[in-house]
Amino acid sequence: MKRWIDSVLHPNFDRVPEEDVGRYLGFFGVVPWLLYALAVVQVAYSPLVVIGVEELRTSELTVLIVLLASFSLITFPSVTPLPMWRTLVILVVVVSSVVIVLWPQPYQVPLPPTAGWELNPCSLLLFCLVFRGRFVAGWFGGLAMQGVFAIWSIQLVGTPWYGLSYSYGQLLPLVGVTMFAIGLHRTVERIVAHRAAERERADRESRMMAEEAHMEEGLAEVRELAGPILKDIASGSNPEVSRVRGLEAALRDMIRGRSLAREPLASELRGARENGMDIVVLDDSGEAELSENAARVLVAWAADEVRNADGREMTLRLTLENGVALVTASVDGNPSSETSTSA
Repeated sequence: MKRWIDSVLHPNFDRVPEEDVGRYLGFFGVVPWLLYALAVVQVAYSPLVVIGVEELRTSELTVLIVLLASFSLITFPSVTPLPMWRTLVILVVVVSSVVIVLWPQPYQVPLPPTAGWELNPCSLLLFCLVFRGRFVAGWFGGLAMQGVFAIWSIQLVGTPWYGLSYSYGQLLPLVGVTMFAIGLHRTVERIVAHRAAERERADRESRMMAEEAHMEEGLAEVRELAGPILKDIASGSNPEVSRVRGLEAALRDMIRGRSLAREPLASELRGARENGMDIVVLDDSGEAELSENAARVLVAWAADEVRNADGREMTLRLTLENGVALVTASVDGNPSSETSTSA
């Protein structure tokens, strides 16, 4: 029981999309259940108090119980419009309730209260269908109720007007409810669309800012690498050839080996190149981004390989396949070792 109460007070909306209009119209939470309780009191009052339990047939008491239970199909959280199976169940309940209560009634003018108490709860169910986005179903149910009264009247007195004179008034409030519900839904849909556009714009701006920050970070790194040499050139001095070649290689690493061009590997590459080793760093992972942990593991391993390498040429290659990042190190054209980790 406690779990059921928790599910009512704190429903799980995982299956309800974020843009569902029901979230904005208050279809979920405690308020609908308070309205359900009021509907139960209002629906039960007429047959049980005004008419009296002793005046109702067993089938009519069953109709009352089923009608009260049917309102829960409206109240339990669900997507908008209301799921089709709930809609069909409610339509069957509405039509069958009118048939069960009305059909045994004899010809009387006016009809006694026992012949029409079901109209109000049935109409209320149809109003709820309309508010939950089932406009056509609501009107189908309303017209079906009129059809039951017309057929009952024909088989009783030979004309539909006797029955329709008691039931047509149920369609008038349905017109107003439908117009109000359509306007309400359209207004909320515009609000939802506007908020979705705002979220998309914010996400786009966030991505652009992240890209700009990444570019600024890259430019700052380039300025840090190339700044000293450019200052030497601007002052008229000639930098050492090894420094220029080291700078060229470092810039090339940033372009062709972007995922590996970071410390401590960058320092090891600079030292090895200054000692005359020719090292090529290649990132063949495409546009995929390594996680921070994967990049740290792979870069540390590659730095150790460069530090311990014994040869004139070396190639470090990063590949990514099926979520596994692999770094291969080859010295003088001979693959020497490799390591991998989850990307």
